[in-house]
Amino acid sequence: MEHNTLQGIIFDLDGTLLDSTGMWGQVDHKLMAYYGREVPPDLSERVQRMSIEEFSHFFVEEFSLPTTPERIAKQVSDMVAEEYRELLPLKPHAMELLDWLDGQNIVYGVATATYGELAAAALKRLGVWERLQFLITEQDAGAPKSQPRFFSRRRRSCIWADGRSPWRRTPSMPCKRRSVPVSLPWVCTTMPASRSGRRSAPPQRCMCRICWR
Repeated sequence: MEHNTLQGIIFDLDGTLLDSTGMWGQVDHKLMAYYGREVPPDLSERVQRMSIEEFSHFFVEEFSLPTTPERIAKQVSDMVAEEYRELLPLKPHAMELLDWLDGQNIVYGVATATYGELAAAALKRLGVWERLQFLITEQDAGAPKSQPRFFSRRRRSCIWADGRSPWRRTPSMPCKRRSVPVSLPWVCTTMPASRSGRRSAPPQRCMCRICWR
């Protein structure tokens, strides 16, 4: 595999690096069973791209549940905690891809709707955490990752030690799944210092709290 222009990658976590899609389908069914509701056949498809906040509000409002979105979010966290900490594997060939990216000096990180603590626990257990440039969560960013402001807000705190930004503007791209234009205008291009031996010139170290290790 060769590349000419690829400088960095932002991975989704669930269903992309982590083999967790089936588990989330079970969460939907467990919630409905807990509240005594029937499961619509298209439920998993309807909620699979929602943020935790959107997911929680959807369940309460769509099915008139006698609870709050905050309670739903806590129930979901409790249901999936053990899976992330102990059980969920990487997707097939995910580690091979990361090995190739490392060999090409291409930086990468993760943007996820999953709770940061659980995402980090899974990534550390699977040996991926130390290889990441950053982990961005919707809880930290205060916006769902389907919106450009998710990335825009995060880049404001990300600077090199000399005061320059490591984020580079990139063209907008259409989202094939949603069939609507989704702009992801910023990519972090700095390399972690722990990987500096793979480059001919010493890299800048990013000083932001999502890149610093």
